[in-house]
Amino acid sequence: MTLAALEAGKHVFCQARMAMNYPEAKEMYDRARQTDRVTMLCPVPFGLSIDATIARLLREGYLGEVRLVRVQGFADAYASPDAPMNWRKDHRLSGLNMLTFGMYVEVVHRWFGWTRSVSAHMDTYVAERTDETGARVRVQIPDQILLNTATAGGVPVQYTLNAAVYHGHDAIEIYGSNATLRYDVNQDVLTGAQAGESSFGPIPIAPENAYDVTNWRVERDFVDAIREGKEYHPNFEDGMRYMQVVQAAYDSAEQGTVVVLD
Repeated sequence: MTLAALEAGKHVFCQARMAMNYPEAKEMYDRARQTDRVTMLCPVPFGLSIDATIARLLREGYLGEVRLVRVQGFADAYASPDAPMNWRKDHRLSGLNMLTFGMYVEVVHRWFGWTRSVSAHMDTYVAERTDETGARVRVQIPDQILLNTATAGGVPVQYTLNAAVYHGHDAIEIYGSNATLRYDVNQDVLTGAQAGESSFGPIPIAPENAYDVTNWRVERDFVDAIREGKEYHPNFEDGMRYMQVVQAAYDSAEQGTVVVLD
């Protein structure tokens, strides 16, 4: 549909995730580059409220040298073996997209740049689930994903994602030589502590850096990009890059190797 829309001269806005796999995303990106059309993706809401603050803290050296980033996402959607096969779990509809992995890759790319290498391990606890027609379908999207990655700038990033456990929580932790930041995804709260401080405290958000996620302005950003030529993200390159990482995770787990990206 994207290729047909571009062929017809239309601007394109896609919901996330961008495509079923990396080759599809690359084809969409390549075709978009041959046009002057706006090709925008819906951003993941994780971290939008603190994006500008994270950028400021990195510029100011609050963390010092960034030594480790840990991303965790937990849910109980597939904890029960009787849970049905919804569209997010169905590879026929979601392709290689798994759990919230691509969403968190988008956030990490916003803050620390493109992923350079991927080493992945995956687990599936229930081999078959029932789809909406009542048929039993083999599960090809994992229940758990454990990944060690590194950005092109050399920042190690670990992902722990599991949608078959109870009482977990979603968080991003950034460990530096001078301080640590913790982002509670569910509460949308950023806290931090520098060396010598005994506890974590809230990180203030300056008014000029605030983004009200409840007042969603994605459609306005898309229209402004078309009418006024304003810069926009995520664009098709952003999407292609996170789909490349999703593809690399599958390839790494299947081959038992570290996948190095272009």
